[in-house]
Amino acid sequence: MRWNFGYGLSVFTQRLWHPSNFGLPQRGACRHSLGVSFPDNTPPAMTAQTTCLGVRIMIRLVVSAGIWIVVSALSLRVAWENGAEAPLARYEQFQTQMELRDLAKAMTIYREQFGNDAKSLNDLQVALTNNAGFSYPKPLIVDGWRQPFIYTNSGTNSVIISYGRDGKPGGEGLDFDLTTKDWTPKGAKPTLHQFLFDMPTRGMINTCLVSGGMAALLAALTIKVPDLGRQGLKPLAEAIMVAVILSALHVPSGH
Repeated sequence: MRWNFGYGLSVFTQRLWHPSNFGLPQRGACRHSLGVSFPDNTPPAMTAQTTCLGVRIMIRLVVSAGIWIVVSALSLRVAWENGAEAPLARYEQFQTQMELRDLAKAMTIYREQFGNDAKSLNDLQVALTNNAGFSYPKPLIVDGWRQPFIYTNSGTNSVIISYGRDGKPGGEGLDFDLTTKDWTPKGAKPTLHQFLFDMPTRGMINTCLVSGGMAALLAALTIKVPDLGRQGLKPLAEAIMVAVILSALHVPSGH
């Protein structure tokens, strides 16, 4: 049988706002309970059962799409909160932070040995070449993005700075400035946009989307129309919880 989309859309719209939305009509009485008036020239092939089937399919598709969006968004949020700062997901930033940590130790050793701060990074490197763990054979000390560190010396307050991924002062997330005073500041956590588009997190993102798809499929197979009460929504809530937990458990692996 062919199902008329125009009539189906009308049925669907009226059905959403109809008081019977809160009842559980018998399938055989579907056309009557919908409260929809059909023109006299309604094709005979459009029976009550066909109309109800179309409405149920449309409602399930709409609800399932909403479930997919909600579960995917929640899963992505959980993945970002728990996985954005994983070392493998932000390797250049993590490497920079470790370099600054070691440089801070090197500056302390230099100060203890010479009584003052080094005048430049080169002086620091040369003076500490023989100290195990603080030897930097590179001509220029660079951060994880292969950009030179910035050394500032105001006499008693020397700081080594990395301007982050963009190499410019300021910024947020991967672009946040890191220093030997604070190489793990709160503002250095990658932003959600960076997590989604600028980091090697495609595996985590795909897992979140698949989890949303699984929840949507479960919703499409289990939801009863128009049973949108506690019993009807229970499997949807369970599906959302399972999908979010699966995404959260997948985050640490970084795949």
